[in-house]
Amino acid sequence: MNGVAYLIAIKFKSVFGIEAIAYLAGVDKTRVSEWLEFRKGFTDEVVRRMRLALEIVDEFSRRNVSEPVARAWFEASRPELDDLSPLQFLKERPFEEAEVVLWNLTKAGIDYEKI
Repeated sequence: MNGVAYLIAIKFKSVFGIEAIAYLAGVDKTRVSEWLEFRKGFTDEVVRRMRLALEIVDEFSRRNVSEPVARAWFEASRPELDDLSPLQFLKERPFEEAEVVLWNLTKAGIDYEKI
């Protein structure tokens, strides 16, 4: 894992927690801890998905939405996603589809007060 991927993983962990990394990667928390300790193991696909989530969190921040609220948005089921949470959608759908759909939801100005 290169330095950028490691920094993405550390930032993702600080926002979403180790459980979310394990969920996206399809492994247990112990494996993620080992990956972080030894700075290797994350696939490019998992890093891409973590990066996208962090970019969306940054967009929330630009709209004065706090990280805890952004995290709640990612974890709550959304009717726009057939009742999947954005995090589930990000894991289960092809990356290109998830990227377009999640950015469209973000840019549409979802009513963050209802999170």
